[in-house]
Amino acid sequence: TSLAKHITKPVSLANGATGLKVMFAGHRKSTGFFDLYYRTVMAGEDSDIVKKSFTKATIDAAMPADVEENEFHEYRFTIGGDFALTEREFNQYQLKIVMESTTSADVPRIRDLRTIALKEKEFDELKDEVSEIKIMLKQLLEKS
Repeated sequence: TSLAKHITKPVSLANGATGLKVMFAGHRKSTGFFDLYYRTVMAGEDSDIVKKSFTKATIDAAMPADVEENEFHEYRFTIGGDFALTEREFNQYQLKIVMESTTSADVPRIRDLRTIALKEKEFDELKDEVSEIKIMLKQLLEKS
């Protein structure tokens, strides 16, 4: 168990996703840390999300400990990789944020939890976008 945890209600998506961007403002002393866990139900799967196991997510960048009592840093997690390519398509998800500390006097705190469901782009779409960007860059370079 942990000092504190926040478990979201399951979120159902109208359209499937292959990744999540999770952000929250977090306050922690040097003795504390946050862990983010998630679970999903695959698109087309008839399963109860509560029966699924949570998977630990990796933070995008480490944040420094907070010194001031009202100091908060933005914590970001990208589930599914930068291009939302590593997860199978899902249409329901749930998050768990675990707040741990080596001292019960300094329990980490969170606020402003936000999530964005991400959908992978087809390879051809990405290739077209890269081609367009190359053309724009070439035009810019020719003008200068």
